[in-house]
Order: sequence, then C-alpha cells, then structure tokens
Amino acid sequence: PPRSTLFPYTTLFRSQIDDHFGLEEAALAATGHPKFDEHSEIHRNLSTQLRASRDEYHRGERMIGDLVRFVTYDVVSMHIISEGKTAELCGESAH
Repeated sequence: PPRSTLFPYTTLFRSQIDDHFGLEEAALAATGHPKFDEHSEIHRNLSTQLRASRDEYHRGERMIGDLVRFVTYDVVSMHIISEGKTAELCGESAH
C-alpha cells in the first residue's frame, strides 16, 4: 500500500507506545523508584528514535520492515519485555 495509507497506523503505534511509557513512568514516580530519571530518559530516547524512524519511512528513506523491526525488537522485546517490567521495577512480584 502507499506510504500515506499507513501513516495513521504508524502514528497510532507511536501514540500507544508513548501512552505505555507514560503509564509506566507514573507507576515508577508513585513508588519513588530510584531509577525513575534513568528509565524516563530511556523512554525519551526510544520515543525519539521511533518518531525519527516513522518520519524516515514516510519520506521513503526506510522500508516498513525497518519500522516494524524497531518497534518489535527495540521497544517491545528489548525494553518493555526485557527491562521495562513495571511490576519488577516497582519491587512487586510479577506472578
């Protein structure tokens, strides 16, 4: 499909990820987590990279697979699943 057709979906991707980051940061702030600032910086960097990748895709500088790989690997797999588990960061049991 034309890149313009996918723009709303790539924007929704970014919005949902930013919403997740916001919820996670609120939970970390509420518990006074000692690595709140560090974790928030990771979120800002990922969000900036995601926005740049999305914009590069829409300018024809990247393929959709590059954007999907970034979201699925860098954001979901490496951050949200591996290091960003809010329950674990807040000292709660994930079970």
